[in-house]
Amino acid sequence: IVAERRIWTCPWGAVALRLADGTRLQIDRDSEAAVACGRRPQVDLIRGTAFVTRDRGTVGSAVLKTAQASIEVGQGLAAVVVDGDRTVVEVAEGETSIIAAGGVTTRIAAGQVAILETDGDGGVQVRQGRLEWQLPDESPGPAPAAGS
Repeated sequence: IVAERRIWTCPWGAVALRLADGTRLQIDRDSEAAVACGRRPQVDLIRGTAFVTRDRGTVGSAVLKTAQASIEVGQGLAAVVVDGDRTVVEVAEGETSIIAAGGVTTRIAAGQVAILETDGDGGVQVRQGRLEWQLPDESPGPAPAAGS
């Protein structure tokens, strides 16, 4: 992949990359990104979804840049979604640092989510919360018959 070139994925495709430092990156379907060469891995996520995996013992951090923030993944697994004027960062494992436009730094630990949105004045607002994915324990039984 030539640095500074765009990577586009179609609605039924994805790109999986392993960078020289061991970072694994998946750019999901309907996404656009660019890989930048430098001292440490950096990917500019323009739109869509990227998953970053960094194993224990990996030195340094991988950086994903969006219009709202610079996201640094040291170790673990994080998903970054860029949608219009919003960036969503979900951390499944490890810890991730987010440096919002304007310089405010936020740390997101495993099981947390951060939503960064551009406000009307051009600033970036950061909201944090916990990931709450709940799958049903059992499928519901058949609906009772009418008149029963």
